[in-house]
Amino acid sequence: GGNKVEIYNNVAGDGALLLVRGPFRDGVYVERNLSNGTSGKLVQLKPDATFTTSGTTFQGGNFYSPFGLDADRARTFFSRGAIATNCSNQSYTAWW
Repeated sequence: GGNKVEIYNNVAGDGALLLVRGPFRDGVYVERNLSNGTSGKLVQLKPDATFTTSGTTFQGGNFYSPFGLDADRARTFFSRGAIATNCSNQSYTAWW
C-alpha cells in the first residue's frame, strides 16, 4: 500500500502488470497499457494482511481481480483511481 500509484503507457508480458499488497490512500491508476496476458492478471490485489475499506473486508493472502474472481470486491477496492483503456491478450514483438 501507500499513497498513490500511476502506471501509464507500458508493455507487459503475461504476468500481472501490478500486484497490490495493501490499501492506497489516493488510488491506483493503470491506463493505456498493453499486455499479452489476460485481463484478469492486468491488476490484482493480494493483501499481506486482512483489512477493511469502503465497508468491504479483504482477506490477507487471497487474490482479487476487477476482471476475474471476486470482481465486485476488487472493483470496490480499485474504485478510487482508474483502470481504463488497457489492452490485454495482445501479441507483440519486442523491438529490442
